[in-house]
Amino acid sequence: MTIKTLLKFIVSGLLLYILVRTIELEDFQRVVSKVSPLMVVLVALGYMGGQLISVVKWWMILRGNEGSGAQGQETTSTNHGAAGISLKKVAQAYFTGMFVNVLGIGTVGGDMTRAIIVSDAHHPKTMCLATVAADRAQGLVVLTFIGVLSVVLFGGNMLPLWLWLLLILGGCGVVLLWFIVPEILLRIVPESH
Repeated sequence: MTIKTLLKFIVSGLLLYILVRTIELEDFQRVVSKVSPLMVVLVALGYMGGQLISVVKWWMILRGNEGSGAQGQETTSTNHGAAGISLKKVAQAYFTGMFVNVLGIGTVGGDMTRAIIVSDAHHPKTMCLATVAADRAQGLVVLTFIGVLSVVLFGGNMLPLWLWLLLILGGCGVVLLWFIVPEILLRIVPESH
């Protein structure tokens, strides 16, 4: 076990200890005891289903990148794209990335982990990282759309005008970044990576 891993366990244990010391355990036990086991199973299945949909979404983004090379140059799918990446490998990379996120390295660490796992001699790290960025941007677009839609359907008068404008401009910015970030990554990082 490395010192870094040991330090993570110590920090996690310390945070858990602080959490346990700062909550009322009786209240916590009372609330947890009222939760239906069936509801826990349904929520867990729903969450897992959502994650599996995310795996398939990222796999489709990887496959959609077939034939695209750096700086818009056409390449064969034997050199780039996800033709040879199985859904199983993408799922393993995705869930490993989630695990890395939970360990405290952060979202960026988990995203880089999954890009590195699916990359190989035929799928450069640059292309894989660009698909992770596209996946994240797509998720942000969807969350922005859900936010706008819920405000429109359930009470647009709840938000001040400046927040409405920020939400709309943020959504447009995310869509713009969807197209720009992968190209920037492909230009910054050498194609061999």
